[in-house]
Amino acid sequence: MKIEKRDVIVKGFGKKGANLVTIDLREPHKVLPHAYRSLNEGGWAFCHCPVIEQVKNVCKSLEKLGFSDIRVLQNISQEWKVNPTRPTKPEIGHTAFLVFGRKL
Repeated sequence: MKIEKRDVIVKGFGKKGANLVTIDLREPHKVLPHAYRSLNEGGWAFCHCPVIEQVKNVCKSLEKLGFSDIRVLQNISQEWKVNPTRPTKPEIGHTAFLVFGRKL
């Protein structure tokens, strides 16, 4: 694995042949065309989205680009104690939406 720092919105990923592209940016939908070009057929794009407006934009872009198997999951966080086994607090907090799309 090689980690690079670059403006992927402007320059893209610069690589092809990926099986997975992970996107955690303020405007993830702007990177999806580059992700599509970088992915192998059958590869997945994954976007970490804290707010639902990002999810709407991502899903719209995924559909427009021809991704399939589009899925949205909500990540819920709850801290647990081991002894005794129970949640530390009764509240459950939203942490993010996870959006997946497959290039076919």
